[in-house]
Parts: sequence; C-alpha cells; structure tokens
Amino acid sequence: MKLKIGARLLATFGVVLVFLFAICVTATAQMARMSATTQTIVSIRAQELKLVNAIRAATLKRTVLLYAALDEPSPEAQQAALEQVQEICDQLTPIYQAIPRLLTTAAGRASFDRLLQARELYQEATKPVFAQLAAHDIAVARAAPAKARSARIAFFAAARRVSEFGPGLDGQRREKHQRRI
Repeated sequence: MKLKIGARLLATFGVVLVFLFAICVTATAQMARMSATTQTIVSIRAQELKLVNAIRAATLKRTVLLYAALDEPSPEAQQAALEQVQEICDQLTPIYQAIPRLLTTAAGRASFDRLLQARELYQEATKPVFAQLAAHDIAVARAAPAKARSARIAFFAAARRVSEFGPGLDGQRREKHQRRI
C-alpha cells in the first residue's frame, strides 16, 4: 500500500519524536546518576577528607608539642605541654569514631584499618617519651623520639593513603577493576 507524501512525512516525524523522547529519557537518567555521584563526592568524600586532615594536623601538632616539651627547661612547662598533648588526643577520639561511618567500600575500610594500626604503633612508640617527661628525665626522653620516627612516618603514610583512596568513586572504580582482573 502506497502512502501519500504527507502520511510518510508524518510517520517519519513520529519516529524522530520517539527517538528524541528515548534520548531525553536516557539523558535524564544519566544526569540523575551523575548528580547522585556528585553528591557522594561532595558530601561524604569532603567530610572524610576534612576528618583525615584534622587527624594529620592534630598528630603533627602533638609531635611538635612533644619536641617543645623536650626543650622546656622547667618541669611546669613540660607538664603544661603534656597536658596540651592530652587535650589533642582527647579531641582526636571523636574524629576516629566518625570516619568509619563514612566508609562505603571494603577497600576504604581496609585502608582506615591500616591507619588505626599505624596509630597504635605510633602511640606505643611515644609512650616512653611521655613516661620520661612525666618523670622529668629529659636525657632519656630526648633519645626516645628518634625511636618513634619510623612509626610516625608509617602513620602519616597510612593517613595519606586514606585521604588519597577514601570511600568515594576511586574506591568503587578500583574495586570494579580488581573484580575484572
């Protein structure tokens, strides 16, 4: 059956409209997914980076205060520095508790677990320093930070890995890539 030119043009226009509608639906779905991904990056990843950077800054401040306490001549000044260090440790506890709630991938959790292990090693390495400072034995306390150096380096390396990896898209992409291999 032959259609007139008007009917063929109308049918062709209808097919074009159906394709255009399919393209619009697909584009809308993709944009919604991109929006959700962007929200994840902005909210969760930014929060995690803020917390990890706070940990790094507080740990660095703790280290500086520790060295400052070693240079203090008076026991009162050393005690004041030790109290500041304890305040920093108290401030870090809620941060360490908040980060696991933000981790959404197994790789992100594993990275954070390595950070916690490095933290424990660093704290164990610095305990002798605090004990000697509390006893006001500066000569012995000055030798102890050199022993804690490798633990401090390992801690900051683990913190860097957590901030580089995180729970966001990078972690999801790495997990998908590892599943393919």
